[in-house]
Amino acid sequence: MDRFKVINAVPNLLSLKKEGFTAVDMHFHSKFSDGLQTVTQIANRAIKLNVGVCLTDHNEILGSVALSKTNVFSIPGTEITCKEGPHMLFYFGKSSDLVGFYSNVIEMHKVKNSNFTNVPIAELIEKSRAYNSLVIVPHPHAPSWTGIMNVIRNGQINMSIFDKIDGVEAITGADLKVNNRKSTILAMNLNKGITAGTDGHMGYEMGKVVTYVEGAESAEDFIEAIRKQKSYVVGKEIDIVRKATTHGMKLPVQLNKTPNMVRHHITYSRQYLSHKKGRVKEKLKSGIDRILNGKQNLLRD
Repeated sequence: MDRFKVINAVPNLLSLKKEGFTAVDMHFHSKFSDGLQTVTQIANRAIKLNVGVCLTDHNEILGSVALSKTNVFSIPGTEITCKEGPHMLFYFGKSSDLVGFYSNVIEMHKVKNSNFTNVPIAELIEKSRAYNSLVIVPHPHAPSWTGIMNVIRNGQINMSIFDKIDGVEAITGADLKVNNRKSTILAMNLNKGITAGTDGHMGYEMGKVVTYVEGAESAEDFIEAIRKQKSYVVGKEIDIVRKATTHGMKLPVQLNKTPNMVRHHITYSRQYLSHKKGRVKEKLKSGIDRILNGKQNLLRD
């Protein structure tokens, strides 16, 4: 039976299971980064909802490794902030591959009291391939540096980076509907795989946005289906009041990182203004050239 690849609706998790699909919330955070729940609480909630979960803590893997030891269907993963700013999701078929990637590529390059690493995006992707990674761009149109499209517009990253990835997060529960539509279009234009997740930090968010594939019995099966563009996504954005509540409750966790975050905001703003200024200059020069060429043509006539 043909199916829509992307559906903006509340998932019916029980129905998906009965139809032979494995559904996973592929973007969720625990207390090991800026989430508000323990791994045990997350596992219990996932079992109750009958949904798989991928813990993608920021520059951290302890939650994901712990979850892989429970009865929950999980995919080893992490969300890394690249040197240039955008977030990237890295998934693996085995916890040992996740641990190898983190130990050899991430751990020594984490910036203290910050969500950033000092590893450029292209290098991160390239080095992750030694661990059979699935590389996904999350919330590409999200505000500030976290969304890769903003950093591309600023001139810090080239569009050719999309040649190196495996897919795009088409629905992010914590993002805006208009941004998710743009993300879906981006995935289609790039002819890449698609994923979805809540980007959740509290239990009530879990399972509101999921990626589902047919007949996956392991994490390897699941990510291979995404790589082969055989995945589907369904979900709805979290309402604005609940988003505000979640962000408010996350603030105490982020307080020790505030100075670095402010510094990154200033850097990003400068890059944005510099890039804008350059584009204005180019348009102004182009306009003057057209006027001068027009006058020269008139004189020749």
